[in-house]
Amino acid sequence: MVRKIREKPKPADIETFISGADPKDESVIHDTPKRGRKRTEPRNPLTDDRPNAPRKYTTLTIPFNKHEFEQLELASEKTGEAKFALIREGLQLIYEKYGIK
Repeated sequence: MVRKIREKPKPADIETFISGADPKDESVIHDTPKRGRKRTEPRNPLTDDRPNAPRKYTTLTIPFNKHEFEQLELASEKTGEAKFALIREGLQLIYEKYGIK
């Protein structure tokens, strides 16, 4: 199959296209239905307590000594998980062990 090469539009063609647009006609933007999920208001990260909420609530700086960090790196390499994911997974195991919600 031969691919046709499109010519670049000439400046006069671009100007004609732009001048034909109505800058006051916003119905095209606002009246078109969205596909997929309904648009909702953004959630506040301070009050969003869903388990799969974005991680924007707070951050932690955890001091490790060399031995602890090497263990974390080794576990990360062996499992293929990120270090943060391993820490979160460890928290999940503690929740299950002690029946924490």
